[in-house]
Amino acid sequence: MWGANQPLITNYLKVWSPFHKKAVQQEMTDYRVLSEDRLVQKSVYGEDLQVIANFSEQDFTYEGQEVKPGQL
Repeated sequence: MWGANQPLITNYLKVWSPFHKKAVQQEMTDYRVLSEDRLVQKSVYGEDLQVIANFSEQDFTYEGQEVKPGQL
């Protein structure tokens, strides 16, 4: 499975390792579902670290910023 998924896994680690290092040191202070279908969600850690996850198949605009499908 490593050979088939290596690009996906290494890209994931490049993007998420820095975020995880910060997030695990802080309490989750807020969580919200942003879309009616519950596929766009926002998590906040501490006072200034947040992530918006778009699990849908459509673009989602949050506070003027476009979040692409499958994008975090």
